[in-house]
Amino acid sequence: MTYASTPDTRIGKEKTTAVTNVGTDCAQAYSADERERKKKMKSRCLHYRCVKCCLNTEMPLSTSDILRIRRLGFSDDFFIAKRNGERRLKNSMGRCVFHNGQLCTIYIGRPEGCRIYPVIFDVHRGKAVLDGDCPHRGKFQVTPSISREVIKLVRKLSEERNRCLKSRER
Repeated sequence: MTYASTPDTRIGKEKTTAVTNVGTDCAQAYSADERERKKKMKSRCLHYRCVKCCLNTEMPLSTSDILRIRRLGFSDDFFIAKRNGERRLKNSMGRCVFHNGQLCTIYIGRPEGCRIYPVIFDVHRGKAVLDGDCPHRGKFQVTPSISREVIKLVRKLSEERNRCLKSRER
């Protein structure tokens, strides 16, 4: 598996997309539908007790991911691996440092990319797709809203990486 600025970028973000120019009731219904769809999406992973995406992960970390995990009481040295200006989740014994062999110990505070996996950004195709490595990918779908969120996160991570690289040059 590879992530971030590589050909098989695997990142995403769980967030309800705002609906503009539509009545409040419709926007709230859309938000509720989207939240329910995302809940079902994640419950499939939990239902199958699948942790494949947690094995040898290279999940990129945004600044907001890092701040959220710090607030849970973890030090940067424990969970951040730095490579080529990118910050990624560390692995221990072949899996994410937050996976204890049974489950994610920071599930509620997990990184943005973990939140929408198995949707990833395919650089070659220039769009969000389902990760071919996910053994249950047939149970998921890429919706327009999740696709927008993946693209937004790709941009965010790229901007953060570029800022980091520029600050090194100074």
